[in-house]
Amino acid sequence: MTITAQPDIADLDRAVTLDVTPLSGHIGAVVNDIDVRSIDDDTAAAIRRLWLDRKVIFFRGQHLTPTDHIAFASRFGSPTEGHPVIPGIAEHPEVFEIDYTAGRELYKSCGDVSAADRSRSQQIAACRDTPMSPS
Repeated sequence: MTITAQPDIADLDRAVTLDVTPLSGHIGAVVNDIDVRSIDDDTAAAIRRLWLDRKVIFFRGQHLTPTDHIAFASRFGSPTEGHPVIPGIAEHPEVFEIDYTAGRELYKSCGDVSAADRSRSQQIAACRDTPMSPS
């Protein structure tokens, strides 16, 4: 399925077409064939509209450095610290790694981010390794 984002009235000549695969009737979608490191403002606006409409969106095949991750997140607002208790990665406090092998005890008690200084309107995550589910 291809979705043409509805532009604002002032931007009628700059509609952006995203190649989107819905994951259900109302929630979730995959945005295909896009490199989030090199999107322009119009594409970011189309992604934002899709995100608000589908609630969760995925971009497969992205290989983002922490700097790339923060740059992409910044297209949608000011990034906050990654977690109010768990420290962010070196030189990038906005990014924290969820690695249960490295800190199982710390994560077990600190998954909640409601104590953060600023509330979050959205979250951007990158999955590096997905454990196999038991059959």
